[in-house]
Amino acid sequence: MEDADLSPSVPQRHGKQTCPSHLALLPPEIIENVLSSLDNSSIKSLRLTCRRFGAIAALRINRVFLSANPLNIQVFRAIADHDVLRHRIVEIVYDDARLWRNGAEAPEARHPGAPNYCCYYLEDGPDMEWFENDDPKRPEYAALVRRVHAGLSPEESWEYYDGLLRQQEEIMASGADADALRYGLQRFPALRKVTVTPATHGWLFTPLYETPMIRAFPYGFNCPIPRAWPYAVDDHRPLQVAPWEDEKTRWRGFNLVTKILAEGRHNVVEYEIDGHHLGTGLNCRIFDDRCNEYDAFVLVLCLPGFKKLQLSLFVDGQQRLGWPALRNGLLRNALAEATQLEHVSIATGRFDHAWEYEPPGLGRFLPIECWPKLQHFELWHVDVHLADLLSVVSQLPDGLLSLQLNSLHMCSGCYRELLDQMRDRLHWCEQRPQARVMIGVHFISGIHDIPGRTIWLEKEIDDFFKRGGINPFELEDIRYLHLPRFGMGVVRDAFDMDYVRP
Repeated sequence: MEDADLSPSVPQRHGKQTCPSHLALLPPEIIENVLSSLDNSSIKSLRLTCRRFGAIAALRINRVFLSANPLNIQVFRAIADHDVLRHRIVEIVYDDARLWRNGAEAPEARHPGAPNYCCYYLEDGPDMEWFENDDPKRPEYAALVRRVHAGLSPEESWEYYDGLLRQQEEIMASGADADALRYGLQRFPALRKVTVTPATHGWLFTPLYETPMIRAFPYGFNCPIPRAWPYAVDDHRPLQVAPWEDEKTRWRGFNLVTKILAEGRHNVVEYEIDGHHLGTGLNCRIFDDRCNEYDAFVLVLCLPGFKKLQLSLFVDGQQRLGWPALRNGLLRNALAEATQLEHVSIATGRFDHAWEYEPPGLGRFLPIECWPKLQHFELWHVDVHLADLLSVVSQLPDGLLSLQLNSLHMCSGCYRELLDQMRDRLHWCEQRPQARVMIGVHFISGIHDIPGRTIWLEKEIDDFFKRGGINPFELEDIRYLHLPRFGMGVVRDAFDMDYVRP
């Protein structure tokens, strides 16, 4: 680069700005440190300021998004065709949250009585509950507050939404998203991971992922948050998981992605089916009987070097039937095929009154003995007896690096007793001194159970195991069986990575 390009006194040449010397001449270490703290949007703006930053301020793109939306597909293909960016992609996220035309198309997702979009439109709808239960005066919420009060009218939002619906229907009819996925699997040499989730849109104005489609929304655009996969709005309106063959079109993204991954000819070794704290997941009745989708899922687990599986299961109603989909052996047989697994995460839906029903039994669907290389093991929202959980924990390999238990439904025993038994009976620290143990507990604000918000304990558990600290959970008072002691733990939000509260 010419010295003149660094001088603030030299005018623009060929329409490109020169760099102010006090920025461009900073030591490379400082520039690198500044760039590391910027998001991609800020980096894009910085790249436009001068030639030097255009050359050195590289976008951090390691993930691409795909869905039944033309803009997502367009950007996906553009990155796949870029000779530099395509080599940086390690993950594809398939957004399986499709838009619906009226309430009848998704009765589980919201208010079954709502007949059309305009009845769905809520100025401050249920997706703002998490916001109302926090302090809206906090500075990080200033932009969100502005968007809430700058919302488009229902008519304006519907006009834009209707266009998205038509585009979605065209993509689903043509299969353009499937074609793009096959293309991307061949064009991303560093690709290792594929995620399918209905939680991409997060909550109102707070998406889990800012996909090209979501970034293009008009300022203040408000619509029913798309999910596609059924989930219960609250515990007072439980659902009954339907037979797989009757409802499998709801999981179009899972079916599409799994079928294509099962074809092989790619480098994917991690597959996440992520309900992301919404109490939903893959319809567990896919494991009632063998079917094409089950066979494709097994083929994915058998891929060479396959090492990570995150599996969220939608199980509502199974507890009243004795958990047939988890106990019949098909799920266990499928998981047993993945003998190279290093990371396993299993989650089921959230529902109340779990203690009224017998748990499925972890050994009935978890083949721990088939995973000798396991390093990370996670259970989320699963119904368990303490003795059964201890049995599984005792079978985990000595090389385990982390154990994460989040909001388990303890039908007998409690977390306090679990930690006591792990220390005194299983001699956890002696067997696995390197393993981190994390326990998450639902965070409830007032009377509201806020999805995704959890009290996490790790340091306190480590102190208890290794340094003679106190057990971080309350004494066995029925009111506080699963609560940490006051002041212990950190509150985090799965939909807002910046949310951290003591």
